[in-house]
Amino acid sequence: MKKNNPIKQHLVEADEKYFEHFSFAFKSGTHLLGVSLALITHSILPCFFATTASRNVRKINEKFQNRVEEKKIRKSQIN
Repeated sequence: MKKNNPIKQHLVEADEKYFEHFSFAFKSGTHLLGVSLALITHSILPCFFATTASRNVRKINEKFQNRVEEKKIRKSQIN
C-alpha cells in the first residue's frame, strides 16, 4: 500500500500549485525574517523600530486572511 505524499496532500488541502505555494510561503518567510531582525534590533536599542513588528504582523495577517477569502470566492465560483 502506497503512503500519501505529505507535500502533495498539503498542496491539495491548500488548493494551490507548488510554485504558487512556494512563492507565498517564501515571501512571507523573508518578510518575517526582516521583522525578526527589526525586533532583535529593537530589543537592544528600543528607540529603533518601535512599531515595526506590530505593523508588519498586522500586514502579514491581512495577507493570510485575504488569501483564505480569495480561495473561498474561487471555490464558490467553481461550484
